[in-house]
Amino acid sequence: MNGESAAIVFNLQHFWCRRVKLPPVLKQHILLGLLTMQSKDLEPVNYYVGIDVGTVSVRAAVVDQFGTLVAYADQPIQIWAPQPDHYEQSSDDIWAACCTVTKKVIQGIDISQIRGLGFDATCSLVVLDSRFQPLAVNAEGVRNRNIIMWMDHRAADQVARINGTKHNVLHYVGGAMSVEMQPPKLLWMKENLRESCWEKAGHFFDLPDFLSWKATGATTRSLCTLVCKWTYSSETGWDDSFWKLVGLGDLVANKYKKIGNEVLPPGAPVGNGLTAEAAKELCLRKGIPVAASLIDAHAGGIGMIGANVKGHNLPCENQPLTSRIAVICGTSSCHMVISKSPLFVPGVWGPYYSAMVPGFWLNEGGQSATGKLDAMEKMGRVGRTVLPNHKDKRYYDKKYEVFLKLLEHQREYKAIMQSVPSV
Repeated sequence: MNGESAAIVFNLQHFWCRRVKLPPVLKQHILLGLLTMQSKDLEPVNYYVGIDVGTVSVRAAVVDQFGTLVAYADQPIQIWAPQPDHYEQSSDDIWAACCTVTKKVIQGIDISQIRGLGFDATCSLVVLDSRFQPLAVNAEGVRNRNIIMWMDHRAADQVARINGTKHNVLHYVGGAMSVEMQPPKLLWMKENLRESCWEKAGHFFDLPDFLSWKATGATTRSLCTLVCKWTYSSETGWDDSFWKLVGLGDLVANKYKKIGNEVLPPGAPVGNGLTAEAAKELCLRKGIPVAASLIDAHAGGIGMIGANVKGHNLPCENQPLTSRIAVICGTSSCHMVISKSPLFVPGVWGPYYSAMVPGFWLNEGGQSATGKLDAMEKMGRVGRTVLPNHKDKRYYDKKYEVFLKLLEHQREYKAIMQSVPSV
């Protein structure tokens, strides 16, 4: 195949992915055929599997070395809400869903050409005992429900006390820690589930790191999760004085073994790659590289901020990466920007060094429930209008347009999902 033919095949791949409306299975087979044509006279095609664990579902995708989306699948996951502000999930249920979607997307692909695997997930808290078995995070003692979800607000009292310490680490979360971060949830478990959970716990994982461990057997954590949700510093590591001050000094023991003492930057290879057990469950090859994980919003942030925008007539085309803002929308909405120097802004999380883009500081903000359509409509009914002054009116008008678009898109997504039978 000459260069001109290769270009035609490459453009056809993108055409089929983005423009042609066909059943997913048929589109996948057509794409694989095009890729086979291309690979006969060019270098072999390499594939990569990405697994994204959101709030209500797990998604997997296969992309090739050219960035073409070859296959996609999703699978719903369970949520339990035993009482107000308590939201729980199961690590077993989530891992099973990861296996299901991976098997779907690799159908028809030669697994010897799959070169790597990566995970991102919500910043939920997974609790395991010393034998890596699930521990209940609820008073009912239901061990299968061993995840306190990111949107769980049970630790409101604990986070208020943590913020009352005014410890220096709080400067890196906008001056006040969120109830959705991990330290207040850990303190809640210690105070409310001491015998049934806290004293038996051997490992506390952020969900993205749990998935990396499940795939590789390595307890290495990602810089992304620890810096953004656990108060870890990219430059100095853990701060003993913080944990002791807030009543969690027992986590300092054994060099922070329970919450992580080996840390890798996002994307770095974890351990020795995919274990034999995980390879069997995912139907992939043992030993393929597994990348250090990311929080789901931060994975989206990398895609947005790092995207090649040449030729699209966008204002940021000839501007540095620091001129962009990534808005990641799901159940929540996250706004993410990077900078060369640390920026301390009251009420804005960060600055986090190298937590998303290597060598850059990250700041982020957002809203927890923007993707929950019922919550947005309820706020619209009870809210009041605050008119900005003339100077700021244009800015707020544009901001309002953005949120109207977000609401419109959420309605569209909801209508699409209601039009298909449940899996």
